[in-house]
Amino acid sequence: MVDAEYYLYMKTKLARIIRAYLDSYYLPAVVSVGATLVLVIPAYVDWNGLGVWPLYVYFASVLGVVFAATYSFAKRRSGRGVLHVVTLLVVAISTMVSGLLLGTVGDGFADHLTIPPHIAISDPGEEQQVESGATHPQIRPDKPTIMLRKSTQPGIYESEIWANPKEPGYVYLRAYEATHNTRLSSRRLWERSSKSIGWSKGSKELFLSSATVTISEGDWGKPYAARFEVWFVPDSGKPPRKLMQRVFKIEGWQR
Repeated sequence: MVDAEYYLYMKTKLARIIRAYLDSYYLPAVVSVGATLVLVIPAYVDWNGLGVWPLYVYFASVLGVVFAATYSFAKRRSGRGVLHVVTLLVVAISTMVSGLLLGTVGDGFADHLTIPPHIAISDPGEEQQVESGATHPQIRPDKPTIMLRKSTQPGIYESEIWANPKEPGYVYLRAYEATHNTRLSSRRLWERSSKSIGWSKGSKELFLSSATVTISEGDWGKPYAARFEVWFVPDSGKPPRKLMQRVFKIEGWQR
């Protein structure tokens, strides 16, 4: 009985909150504008720690304005309805302008870089598409290596580290522009690629550590050479050591 009363109470309270939101002059506009800022600002400041949640909040807020406009016109409150329609137009125009700016304004990092012809450079492979719920196929190499695969956008890559450090610890990636040795996205790479890795005393066994990483320096369509290094940090407290390195032709993520 208590559960039924609590359910009825929560249902009534939720209905009141929704009705108050739809009845408000300014709340749908404030929420949608705020959601637009949350969606756009992280891209400009190069921080995407929120993942895809800003996108979900943005679309939910837009739907909220659509429902508020429909509700207002249905209740013959044309002033509120017009305000909500204007809000939709402002949000849509702001989002499109921001998208155009993000697509055309780069950081110029790779404008004057050339890919050196005298070193071995690998091209990142294409992203492997798998069905929902399926196991990501892994091709185990026969020797320690690092692999990169293109992901959802240029500058975003799926990394695979195959190694056996022969003691417990974790690995992480460092990246450097190959000609000037400029370190790339150091904090972000460390945060995203720091993963524990398996180990054994066997000399032929290899263990996998994978991550999705982003290189911020550079623009779409302007490839350059970057050296990726795999570093291992032992749990024992011994100094970190470099396990391997490989040079790839990459592009930066254009924010």
